Amino acid sequence: MRNQKGLTLIEVMGSIVLLGIAILGITYILQQSSIDTKSNERTDDAVVAARNVMEEIKSKLKSTTLQTTIYGQALSLQNLRDRSSATLYYPNSGNRRYELRIQSYATTLGTVSLTNTLVSDLDSLFRRVTVTCIDLSTNKEFELEAYVEFK
Repeated sequence: MRNQKGLTLIEVMGSIVLLGIAILGITYILQQSSIDTKSNERTDDAVVAARNVMEEIKSKLKSTTLQTTIYGQALSLQNLRDRSSATLYYPNSGNRRYELRIQSYATTLGTVSLTNTLVSDLDSLFRRVTVTCIDLSTNKEFELEAYVEFK
């Protein structure tokens, strides 16, 4: 017999099948990576929205301001001082991607001695504020909590 060089049809078909399986695997991995990236972006948006609300509350709750505007929606600071709750929507009330639930609670921090004769009641100075951000398309929740000075 002669020494024949080249590939048979079966070898070519086998190579194509193996290449197809590899391409399908890589495509699946890229698709999952894209889905996870989008999910992480939505979580990041929720975190940023909750932090922005918390920072606005922290900066305004101590002042004598009765209300503030966040994302184009009025928020009663007096209600938060009186241990109440509120709901806002992000990016705005007409386009609701996230629901932001704000709850203000009394604290149980107790008292602290500043000097031998001076004692401060921390419960009369701080409120525990919780901002819960709910993604309305997936119902995933993110919660942010802080002790905020209000007097």
